[in-house]
Amino acid sequence: MKCQEFKQWMQDHEAVEMTDSVHEHLEKCCNCKQIFILDQQLDEKLRTILQPVEVPELLRERLEQNLYAPGYRKRRTVVSWKKWVPALATAVLLVFLLLPFAQRQDSFSSMDQLSQYAIADHENHALKDNSVTGPKDLGAWASDELGYSVGWPEVPRGAKLIGASKCRLGNCDTAHLIYSQMGTRFSVYIFSEKKADFELVSGRVYSFRVGNHNVKLWKSQNQIQAMVT
Repeated sequence: MKCQEFKQWMQDHEAVEMTDSVHEHLEKCCNCKQIFILDQQLDEKLRTILQPVEVPELLRERLEQNLYAPGYRKRRTVVSWKKWVPALATAVLLVFLLLPFAQRQDSFSSMDQLSQYAIADHENHALKDNSVTGPKDLGAWASDELGYSVGWPEVPRGAKLIGASKCRLGNCDTAHLIYSQMGTRFSVYIFSEKKADFELVSGRVYSFRVGNHNVKLWKSQNQIQAMVT
């Protein structure tokens, strides 16, 4: 399945069941998976938040009085309030739902989104770049590159830091540390918890298996760390 075929399925997915080809495409394509996640989140919000609204009789009467008050030049046909109020409520709700995305372009909306971005960057940089070098003072390096200090992450015993760079995951700047253990490279991404629109419990490690990669997320003080192996 190609992206264009997936978008066509998205238009009809209320009536068409998810097929194996859709599953496979979502596993491979980060962009389409994010579209699918946002669509699911919007559907859930509409189901749980949007409810029929009855216009108070007093408000309806006052608005009708204003419509026909002296000075109102053109008399207009009175439209049933019950017909257009739900539509208005839907429009207001959509603005309310989409506003955070407009205001929070430099944040991660979910652990799944962060995982997809981290895996894509790990494959594009950590597995290909052979010229990286590791900083001796991580805190000072991060302060210069990101504007705030970061601490050393907890990594498997025997892992060696071989490189660090300022990395952009989506629209978020993060510290990208590249490690090597027994000839295998893995990545650790570190950023401020203020960049996350989700909560992590301190002391808990969240693990995911995405394709051929393992992703672990945890919070250390006021920062979030993501490891991709």
